[in-house]
Amino acid sequence: MHSVFFEKIHAALPDYPYVDTEMQNINYLAHFHEEIEIAVIISGSTFITCDNSCFTAEAGDLCVFMPTEIHSFTSQEPNQLYIVKLHCKNSREKTNFAQLRLAGNRIRRSDVSPFRARIDALAREVTEKQPGYAYMANSLSQEILALLLRLGYLVKIDPNERKKQFFYTDLLERVAAFVEEHYAHPISLQDICMHCNFSKFYFAHAFKAATGSTFYHYLTAYRLDKALSMLSDTDKKITEIALSCGFACTRSFGRAFQNFFGKTPGEYRKSLDKA
Repeated sequence: MHSVFFEKIHAALPDYPYVDTEMQNINYLAHFHEEIEIAVIISGSTFITCDNSCFTAEAGDLCVFMPTEIHSFTSQEPNQLYIVKLHCKNSREKTNFAQLRLAGNRIRRSDVSPFRARIDALAREVTEKQPGYAYMANSLSQEILALLLRLGYLVKIDPNERKKQFFYTDLLERVAAFVEEHYAHPISLQDICMHCNFSKFYFAHAFKAATGSTFYHYLTAYRLDKALSMLSDTDKKITEIALSCGFACTRSFGRAFQNFFGKTPGEYRKSLDKA
């Protein structure tokens, strides 16, 4: 689980894509980034929210998310995905991909073959790392971008929608920065509303519209993400971890942890010992 809205990790480079072929059972909170992200559903299905829409992507589907487009993934059953991120800024052809959208965010399995062939080749290059693999990976990335443009999948978004998108991304960047700084301490809805200079009603409405979730769900997920790392990487006691991650007590931490991960913090730590 990851919980940072503006995703800075797993970034593509100007001359090298980010590729993950081992993604399974993905649960990824609402986030956005500067790259184009492509998710290929290899097996199973995944529930996806994107801006104001939601859908279930099935095995064989290919999903495309443009820069600053807010999206999330929730596994509905055991699944596997390829995740590819492409740097999409070019000094010569100045296409503003942030102003473009793929209708419905999905290319169905019957139409994915031109993309899938290149994504599979890209996955092989970054996995096998034969001589020249970085050049080939960059070349395949550029071909995928060109196909998106030439095959007519992308449409320019309405200026009003673009303004709304700027508003949502600005809101989430402010929320993420505040939570990152204060997550270890009590945070009330009033605190975050004052930080964003919104009323409680307006903030709750805007946050729900942007993410499909509530602020408290995001805050809990963020704290649990921190706790997960501490359980894995430190020998700190569970009580100490709970309090240092902003939970009022061990009981509330354990209940939230089990709701998210299906096991208690102690069970999770024991599973690491067995691995």
